[in-house]
Amino acid sequence: MATCGFLMQVKLSRLVDNYKLSSSPCQSQWKITLRKATQPKPNSELHRDIISQFPILNAYTQLLFGFKLPADVDRDVIVASLEDGFDKLKAEVPWLGWQVARELGPGGILKAMPWPADVPEERIRVKNCDDLIAPIAKLVSAGVPIHMLDGSVLTPWPALPQPRGLEGPDPVVAMQANFVQSGLILNLSTHHTIIDGTGIYQFMNLLALVMSGKEIPAADLEQANRDRSRVITLIPRTEPVKSYSHLRRPPGYTWASSPSPPMWCYFKIQVNALARLVKSV
Repeated sequence: MATCGFLMQVKLSRLVDNYKLSSSPCQSQWKITLRKATQPKPNSELHRDIISQFPILNAYTQLLFGFKLPADVDRDVIVASLEDGFDKLKAEVPWLGWQVARELGPGGILKAMPWPADVPEERIRVKNCDDLIAPIAKLVSAGVPIHMLDGSVLTPWPALPQPRGLEGPDPVVAMQANFVQSGLILNLSTHHTIIDGTGIYQFMNLLALVMSGKEIPAADLEQANRDRSRVITLIPRTEPVKSYSHLRRPPGYTWASSPSPPMWCYFKIQVNALARLVKSV
């Protein structure tokens, strides 16, 4: 499966010369699934403070982070360091080690719930890809083209919009350490119902902090463990609802299909250009 829908969602985001994850304290907050603040509910079975229940979001986002390694590096040491860092992070933010499941059985809302006590937890998946993926130096010299990153090898399961193919439990976060010649390609899989893109990078920032022996800032811990009902305030019942009728399709509107089949594409942006882009918006 050299090319597929979920493969195009995999990104080699960062290549560094040192295999130790490191980061300066992140100033941004977690941007996890938007959830509305608590208000009196006419029916206790209605969960008006939870959104992001769209079926398509019941799937995973995959990102890859690449690292150059010395040729004689002890891979077991790297795996042990990743496991230790993940354990420390879960001790500070427990729900990162939980599962995504439906409350009250089939048809209930999807939410993060504790990992089943009778199911062993697979902290870090490990795969030796020396004969499956090009060496890290070759990837870098080629510009890390997407066709050289086989998603069926580097990820534990498909990403959205493809079905994840898991029988459960579904972890909130899963990592797979893919070792290639003189490098590590670390896959991070996060459930999109619980964590969005900003949350993924914040997870990596915090993992880098604990693996560097640093403390997670109190402000970051507060946001990471924040009550879901205190993120976004609901519109007061007395406030008129705004009209969005202009967003509706006009009468007689017909969807025009594309004259050519759709194709996946990706864009490569230099880091300095990306910094200028961020400042311009």
